[in-house]
Amino acid sequence: MNSTRKILHFAGALALGFSVNLHAITAEEWADQILKAQSRGQPMPVFGAKERDATEYLAYQVQKTVVDKQVAEGDKVIGHKAGVTSQAAQDKLGLIEPVAGELLASHKKNTATFVSMRKFKGMVVEMEIGFELKLSIRSAPESI
Repeated sequence: MNSTRKILHFAGALALGFSVNLHAITAEEWADQILKAQSRGQPMPVFGAKERDATEYLAYQVQKTVVDKQVAEGDKVIGHKAGVTSQAAQDKLGLIEPVAGELLASHKKNTATFVSMRKFKGMVVEMEIGFELKLSIRSAPESI
């Protein structure tokens, strides 16, 4: 898998998927397919499939469109996430920098939340720990 496809596979957080025709599809159309799959409880299409010469820029454009649409529908950005932050992880995936994205209130799960693995083909679970801060971070980071 080339490094651009690896970036997109991770950056879009679209590891579960089904085959779709991506020829001449815009970021807006791609975002709509993702949201449609989510609303139906289906896996999201894999970003960076062979049908399209995808780019990191397009992946972030799609991600922004998805988040903007969800916020417009009443969701709320409650945090931000960085991934592939260690040099070893970047080397393993063929990346030159970490990736980033927003965390939404609708996707927050409490410790006792049950998620059925039968509902998702090829589901992968990644253990992560998040922190809720009592104070807002008021200054912008120097870089993503």
